[in-house]
Parts: sequence; structure tokens; C-alpha cells
Amino acid sequence: GDVAGAEALDAAARAQRAERRRYWAVHPYAGYVAAPGSPVEFGDDVPGLAVNAYGFVDTAGPLRERAPDRVVVAVAGGSVAERFGLEGTAAFERALARDPRYAGKRVEWVRLGLSGWKQPQPLTAIAYLLADGAQIDVLLEIDGFNEIALPRIDLVSHGVAAIFPRYWKQQTAPLPDAAMLRRIAEIERLEHRLDALLEAPSGALRFSGLARLVALVRARRLDAQVARAHADFAAAARARADGAPIGPYREYASRVELAEHLVGIWARSSLGLHALSRTFGFRYVHVLQPNPHVPDTKPLSESERALVADATMLYRDDARDFHPLLQRAGRELAASGVEFVDATRAFEAHPETLYVDSCCHFGPRGNEILAELVAGAMRERDPQPRDARGVTRPR
Repeated sequence: GDVAGAEALDAAARAQRAERRRYWAVHPYAGYVAAPGSPVEFGDDVPGLAVNAYGFVDTAGPLRERAPDRVVVAVAGGSVAERFGLEGTAAFERALARDPRYAGKRVEWVRLGLSGWKQPQPLTAIAYLLADGAQIDVLLEIDGFNEIALPRIDLVSHGVAAIFPRYWKQQTAPLPDAAMLRRIAEIERLEHRLDALLEAPSGALRFSGLARLVALVRARRLDAQVARAHADFAAAARARADGAPIGPYREYASRVELAEHLVGIWARSSLGLHALSRTFGFRYVHVLQPNPHVPDTKPLSESERALVADATMLYRDDARDFHPLLQRAGRELAASGVEFVDATRAFEAHPETLYVDSCCHFGPRGNEILAELVAGAMRERDPQPRDARGVTRPR
């Protein structure tokens, strides 16, 4: 593969390790958030980045105030939204500055994306923050993959309601026993070995040519061991979590029936955010994220073809088969007045490596492309500005 692709994959591995190491805290409204004090190992170019008191990875808390000289832009969703809030912001600001409504204003970011989040978590989290006094000018909700790909594997197959947050049994499981602590120790041992290989200033990955390729292969093998250790830990946690609440669980006659239910949750959650935007006077833009598993939406590079073909990606089939249901529901949302951006084909003119793992994530260049697409779509539309009561403001 090309050097840029290898560097993007290396960066993706670092981000995945950071997410695996993050501690989570059960939350009464958002399902779960990052525990304050958790490590933040990516976003090095964003000064002051940390897990704030509300459990989000940001440079400040989420309660901001509107002002004439700035635009408060919140970005919510799962890990794709989280990474967009770190890697897509500069491109979005440049593109937004070409919109006369925002030209000359400073963009203030509120980062509300978290790994594994799916609707209705962003809906309930936004409602919670607004109730606590948060003020927003623009809300970008970037989602779609988690909503259709995660529930069957992570929830329904373990007897948990599809609408519940991801890994709910593990989130509410009893404290670990000695066997579980040994599994945690093994994960730490493997991750330290991987860190030593990838992060040493003079490590082999800093060289070019054959040495770099050999080291990259070693790193990928070790990363696979780490992933298996995490999977073993998750399986053991599920086995111990029989007493955890499972919510309004229901059986589904087929994958299609489940998918239709999930898409309904997603669409109704979007309508909820749209209603909040009208009540609290902010602009809501719903973005359906790009998906590498949807055929013919991007000319895949050699590295990307290998990622998409990864047989260990358990979410691939649902992500591929049911993405069209999201697109159809998105058109219905748009007809209902939601400012909806279908970014499924955002990368169709880009044969270079953009996707960085077998799930759904893309690197900095992909986030720049997505930012330009979304800001461009916003420029072409003219939603009625409203005040905090939902009343149309004079221009």
C-alpha cells in the first residue's frame, strides 16, 4: 500500500487503542460517557483536550453561551463524530466562512461524540445539556453506522433491548473477580508491548522501506492479539452479567425486521432533535455518514479493499445490507423539514486511501472532505432563523 495509507492506518490503530483504554461511566441520561480522568491519546494537535466533567472529550465543558461574534457548533454522534470534532474542524471553519451568514465569526466547538454511541443517546444527551443551560447555534449530528450495525451483535444476541446503549450488560455488570482482573492484566501487558513498538521515538515504524513494512506487520499482529484479548474479556463480562437489566427486549422474525425497527429509532430520534432545534433556536443538520461497506460509493485503494474484506468485522453485513434503509428514511426526514445531508457518496471521487480500519472510520483527509461537503450543503440551504422560543426572527 501507499505511504499515506500506512500512516493513516497507524494513526487509526493509535485511536483505537485510546478508545479501548478509555474508562466509561454509566450515565442517567446519556447511557454512558467517558469517565473524567480517562486517558486521551489522540487529538494531539488540539491544545487542552481532556475528558471534561460531563464525560466528553473536549477542551472545555459543554455549557457555552451564544454571542454575536461567534458560532457555537456542537457535533454529536459516535466515534466518527468524535473524530470529526478533532480532525474536521479546521476544514469546516474554512468552508463555513464562505457562507455570508457566518462570515467573520469565530467558531466555538462543543464536542459531544463518543465511541459506540447510537440514537437515542445523542437525543437524550442534547436534551439534558439544553435543560442544564447549554446554548447552541448549530448542531451537527453525524451517525448511521452504529444505529444499524451494532445492536444485533452487541445487544439483541445477548438478550438486551436493541434501543439500549451498546454493551449494556457489560456497562452494568458486577465488579470484576480475580479471573477478570487477570484478563485485564493480560490486556495491559499486550498493550504495553504494542506501545513500545509503535511509540518509541526511534522505533522501527519511523524508518522507511522494508524495515517499516516488517514492523508494521508485527504491529498489526500484536494489535490483533490485543483485540482478541478485549473480545475475550467482553465475552467473559457478558457471561457474568446475567442479572443486568435488559430493558423491553423483543424477538425479531428476521434481520430485516430488526433493521426496520432500528431505522425507525434513528429517524424518530432525528425528528426529536429537529423539534428541540425549533424550540431552542439552533440549526440542526443531520449527516448520514459515509460507509465503506456500501458498494460503489468509493473507488477503494488496495489497503481499503483489504479492510472491507476483513472477515473478522462482525458488523459488516448489517452495515452493508441496511444502509439503503437509512437513505430512504433520510429522504423522508428531509421531506418532513429536517436539514438532512446524505454523505454516503462523499468519497466517490477519491481513489486514495481514506478509510483506516475495517469498521467505518476515516482519517484526517476524509474528515476534511466530509467537512467541506456538509458546510457546502449548509450554504445552499436557507433555514428560517428562530429565537429561543421557536419564533421566526426577522432578517
